Amino acid sequence: MKIVVVEDSLTVREAILERLGEEPFLTVVGQASSPAEALSTIALSRPDAVLLDLGLRDGTHGIDVLQQLRTQGFAGYIFVLSASPYESAAFDCKARGANGFYDKGDGVERLIADLREIALGKHVEQLRTGRSIT
Repeated sequence: MKIVVVEDSLTVREAILERLGEEPFLTVVGQASSPAEALSTIALSRPDAVLLDLGLRDGTHGIDVLQQLRTQGFAGYIFVLSASPYESAAFDCKARGANGFYDKGDGVERLIADLREIALGKHVEQLRTGRSIT
């Protein structure tokens, strides 16, 4: 499964990239720290999934990037990552086409487990609240 990671914090992005690198079925094909960089990286690399930070430093909300991706026809998985498990944000993300919402404070293990299942062709029945949202 090809993945693009969109995270403005270098420390958090590196930790996610390191963890993804341990999974044989997951391949990071791009990374970005801003909305413009994210959109161009995703268009060029055509990933199966995008891990998208909810709060980006330049003031752009990850929900805006999510909406742009869906408007532009991106059909892959989009998993939103947030430092806070705001339930209203999770539902807003779902309404705009996100496949999952994960609290970074819980670590990325739940997200990695879901990505692994998807990469192995297993259907992830339910993207759990605070975790996934389909």
